[in-house]
Amino acid sequence: MRITGRAGLAGLLAVLFVTLALSLTSCDSRPATPHQVYDYAASIFTMPDPAPFYRPGDTIMRTWIPKPAGISTAPVKMVELTIGLYGPFASANDAAKQLRPPLETPPTSLRVDGKSITVNTWTNQPETAMVTFPQTVAAGVYVLTVDVVVDGKVSAKALPITCKSS
Repeated sequence: MRITGRAGLAGLLAVLFVTLALSLTSCDSRPATPHQVYDYAASIFTMPDPAPFYRPGDTIMRTWIPKPAGISTAPVKMVELTIGLYGPFASANDAAKQLRPPLETPPTSLRVDGKSITVNTWTNQPETAMVTFPQTVAAGVYVLTVDVVVDGKVSAKALPITCKSS
């Protein structure tokens, strides 16, 4: 077979390039490297009890402590950790209605989100986030939310907390 002209040479080079690219991507037969993986979601269910009450300007801190979850060859997964609060509700009973899944924020007069933290399933490091009641917050019962999101799956915990006027 004889290749003549620029078009023929360009076509041959394109075929060779595609063949080389396909062979290089399929030749990587190295096994995936096993890694220790960690679970941040397990720590949200061991939250300490909140303070008896908070006042305007008080800060609530939450630390997630990762727990070993075995060895895996799966790729690393990103984990988002968030804390927030919303309310006020007229009573603890009204707030408790918000604690049942799905934990969706109802229309209320206040929603405060702490800064979210992004880690991954290979990281073994405690992470702390905080949320602060505004100085002008109304007294009442609020719902504190703590979430861990991995691959779009949410693990959530919610607790009623009380804020008294200053």
